[in-house]
Amino acid sequence: ATGDEPVEAGERIVILGAGPAGLAAAQTLRESGYNADITLVSEEPHLPYDRVKLSKVLGAEPKALRDEDFYESLGIEVLLE
Repeated sequence: ATGDEPVEAGERIVILGAGPAGLAAAQTLRESGYNADITLVSEEPHLPYDRVKLSKVLGAEPKALRDEDFYESLGIEVLLE
């Protein structure tokens, strides 16, 4: 439900994959007015990061695209591993 559409109790969007595209989807939903639960699911132990940029620097630690406060402020639950 976006904009003026009603949200049913217990409604939730689950996004599988927490790379840049998953993050963009969750952020866009929230910014478009979706007010029910959003959960972003990752196989990784880290908050969403850009694998392409990381692969250019072998051995580097992942740098999160957004910090935990960002997800909390938008009410986006992030499930890691």
